[in-house]
Amino acid sequence: MPQPIPAGVGDAEMQRRFIELHGPFIQEFRNVETFEKRISDLTIERYNQIPSSGAVSLAHNTPEFEARLAHLVLHSLAKAAFEDFGELLVLAGNGLGFGATKILRSLYERVVMAAFLGNKPSEAAIFVEQDAIDLHKLRQRLFDIAPELKADFTPEDIQALDDRYQQSRARAKSEICTKCGQPKNDDAWARVALDKRAEAVDKAAGTDFVALYAFCYLVPTYHAHAKASGLQMRLEMTDTGWSDKKSSENEAHAAVMRGHCLLLKLFKQRNEYFNLGLQDEIRARWDAFDAVWGVGDCQGKP
Repeated sequence: MPQPIPAGVGDAEMQRRFIELHGPFIQEFRNVETFEKRISDLTIERYNQIPSSGAVSLAHNTPEFEARLAHLVLHSLAKAAFEDFGELLVLAGNGLGFGATKILRSLYERVVMAAFLGNKPSEAAIFVEQDAIDLHKLRQRLFDIAPELKADFTPEDIQALDDRYQQSRARAKSEICTKCGQPKNDDAWARVALDKRAEAVDKAAGTDFVALYAFCYLVPTYHAHAKASGLQMRLEMTDTGWSDKKSSENEAHAAVMRGHCLLLKLFKQRNEYFNLGLQDEIRARWDAFDAVWGVGDCQGKP
């Protein structure tokens, strides 16, 4: 006899435990969601108030263009970061702490990138133009393994992407070392390692992203990649020897706390960059963070 179709997807018992253990956070997250929507709406409103002579185009190299592009990039990074946190919550809520930890990597990277571009808006064009370089690399890899895919593109399409690729490389001033194959130029954003970008932001804005780098980027990287260090973190010593961890609730708890911290840092950065005047509301969210997780659990609070 066929088994009945489950009423839901996930581990119902772990979901119950997460809700039971994280009631204060779940209540506060309603406020975080509401505040996120408010900031998002305000940033779009401010964007639409910026004078424009037409559609944003990479052909423009004016202060107006840089302001509009940086504004749009920062808004988009913030929206993607909030979606990251939503994915993190789904995993943590099902007791999948290692999966939740992996999501911290992309969340941290987006938040640091938003802060980095907020301090150097002129770099937003280079950030966007990396798209042409990435697409060129993807297309070449696809053509190498499946040459028949070329038939899906017109010669004009291929030439247009080639032209964008060359223009983007030229504007980014990429110089490739003939020995190691790595970019020589350290000025463009894509040529600077994430920890260096975090250091630059900390120095310019008095933040403390470097203090979060180990647990919000390195450890998630160990879990995301095929590394022995990540595998070892999934084991524990018991009375009978090494065993797989039966649950990663502790990792889930830490991932949610650190992700919550990163969202509040992003609120602060957007408020300052877009001059929204929401300092009191942000302070209230930080006070709530302290009440939920305890003072001192998040580095670099205002």
